[in-house]
Amino acid sequence: GEALARLAPGGVDVVFEGVGGRMLQTALAHLKEDGRLLQVGYISEYPHNPDRAAETAAHDLETSSLFWKAETIQRGKQTIYGNAWPKDFAAVAGCKQRVLDLHASGQLAALVDEKRT
Repeated sequence: GEALARLAPGGVDVVFEGVGGRMLQTALAHLKEDGRLLQVGYISEYPHNPDRAAETAAHDLETSSLFWKAETIQRGKQTIYGNAWPKDFAAVAGCKQRVLDLHASGQLAALVDEKRT
């Protein structure tokens, strides 16, 4: 959360989130009032994780229903899109190469919080 607060003090416009649990709660806490969150998974809440219950309790969303039913919900002015993966990957095939090209040219950079807790 500290990195988001520093990088986007006014909040984040869009979040691409696939972890769930505490990571989802952090994203929601830093989402702008009218921000959008695209859920692409919730791996921290899957049955294999022994901390699943604590991860699921970290937020107020029904992540499994949101994902498997591909629900779209409103939280005030915020929009949460469940299972935001494209249904037709052929329709977005060119987007992948565009993102890779932007990254290769240095026009798109990934920001990673190096802090380990």
